[in-house]
This record gives sequence, structure tokens and C-alpha cells, in this order.
Amino acid sequence: MNIAVFLAVPATIGGIAASGAVFALARRHFRPAPAAAAALSAGTGLALGWCYAAWVVVPGLLAGLAAYGLARLRLDGGRALLISIGVTLACTFAAGAMLRAALDAMG
Repeated sequence: MNIAVFLAVPATIGGIAASGAVFALARRHFRPAPAAAAALSAGTGLALGWCYAAWVVVPGLLAGLAAYGLARLRLDGGRALLISIGVTLACTFAAGAMLRAALDAMG
């Protein structure tokens, strides 16, 4: 199976569930058209957030775990933890910046 399937399926299911929940809550206070727009934006936001988190945050956490394991071989726990937090933040921000630049380049 392709890795995109593991990202798209939970994002789609979560987006549909969030859309249904928001539509049910918004239908009480708004007419159907604004409630549907709110549901669509909530579902899309959740799906995109899920994919962003999966592509950016998870590799950053894995890099941080690897850095902690390597730094723990030579340093005490506090310094190794500080190094792993720095590596996690650097990888997450760098991957996020590259993803944003790629999306901006697509138009």
C-alpha cells in the first residue's frame, strides 16, 4: 500500500465526522446554507491538519527520538533531552517551511 493511503483514509474519515458534527451543531442556529459552509470548512481544515501533522510532526518526533538515543550515549539525561527537543523543533520547522514553499510554488 502507498503511504498516501495511510494519510488520506483517516483524514477523510475525520473530515466527514467533523463536518457532520459541525453541521448538526450549526443547523440549530443558522440556515442550512451557512451551516453547510461551516461544516465544509471544518471538515477540510481537519483533513488538511491531519495530513500536515502526519507529514511534518511525526518525522520530527522520530528524529528527536534518534537524537536523544545518540546523545544519551555520551551525555546525561538533561542535556540529551535538550538536544532532542532542539532537533525535533528544527526538523519540524524545516519540514513545515519546505512544505509551505512547495505549496506556494504550486500556485
